[in-house]
Amino acid sequence: MNAIQLLKSDHRKVQELFDELDQSDEATVKRRTFMLIKKELDLHTHLEDTFVYPLFSETEGMVDMIEDFYDDHQELRTLLNLDGIRTDEELDDRIDELLEVFQDHMTVEEAELFPRMQKILQHDKLNELGVRLIQERTAPSITRAA
Repeated sequence: MNAIQLLKSDHRKVQELFDELDQSDEATVKRRTFMLIKKELDLHTHLEDTFVYPLFSETEGMVDMIEDFYDDHQELRTLLNLDGIRTDEELDDRIDELLEVFQDHMTVEEAELFPRMQKILQHDKLNELGVRLIQERTAPSITRAA
């Protein structure tokens, strides 16, 4: 699986979890599913921040886009923190905000970054990056910041 396929697969998995959230009215199910989303997004943002974005952070015409993606990830991490969320209504509001930021980020990434990655990186390099992302995904999380 190449890097783009892997990252798109992550996006689909997180979207499916949001769809599950949308179908549930039970607070404990929502919190449990929210924590699964957090786990997935923590890993996904780590992979992109560490292995994908640095490849393009100084590429002409991509600098601002990559900086925006780093900012998006920081906003996602902030929204994934449930400190101060006490009521079900507050959780629902947080979920709505998180979903909006995630979907906006995913849309821009898939429409702008991934096609450029495809053009810049050769097929072998995309595959090598995919292997690296898979290795990191399965590595012990001791080295990752939570």
